[in-house]
Amino acid sequence: SGHDHLAADLTDPADLSRLCAHLHRIAPVDVVVTGLRVREPWTRLEHTGTDALADALAANVAYLADLIRAVLPGQRRTGFGRWGVLSSAVAALGGEGQGAYVAQKAALEGLVRTLALEEGAHGITANVVAPGFVATAATRTAYPPEVAPALGAATALGRAVRPAEVAHAVAARVHPDAGAITGTTLPVTGGTELGWAIGAAVREARRT
Repeated sequence: SGHDHLAADLTDPADLSRLCAHLHRIAPVDVVVTGLRVREPWTRLEHTGTDALADALAANVAYLADLIRAVLPGQRRTGFGRWGVLSSAVAALGGEGQGAYVAQKAALEGLVRTLALEEGAHGITANVVAPGFVATAATRTAYPPEVAPALGAATALGRAVRPAEVAHAVAARVHPDAGAITGTTLPVTGGTELGWAIGAAVREARRT
């Protein structure tokens, strides 16, 4: 309660323009937290067509450049801005059958680092939060029933990441006192990247 909820399609330039015009009438947009979760096409690279890859990048990366152009002038005028962009651990790890998704997230991370470099002198920071396997209904249904529990177990914690833990990481990066943290990618993975494949194999061997 106490907040306005506005619906807009950030991938639609006209819709984005209407949203930003409404927000600017209230106050400059000082904090932006954004992320898209579109995995299609989900297929191995040998079957990923050029057009499909280009469409995936256009739909899931270009929106951030549009958003930056819409919001940045107000942040520069006030000398303050915080950007928190959600990526994924697969941007660094790779993912079988997820070439387009990995490419999208890697491209977003490059844009965020560039934004941080270009705008730091104006009091604007930009950071990435890269979750691993998060226990939500959407992620559970994205994998076969037997795969989701294994993904959650393949961490140093032995469990999936909780949504609140991702939210906390984002909140810390966009906090007003986080002005010296910029251009970073923070993994929120439960330690998935710490040799997860080897660790999972060892744990399975111990169980059997």
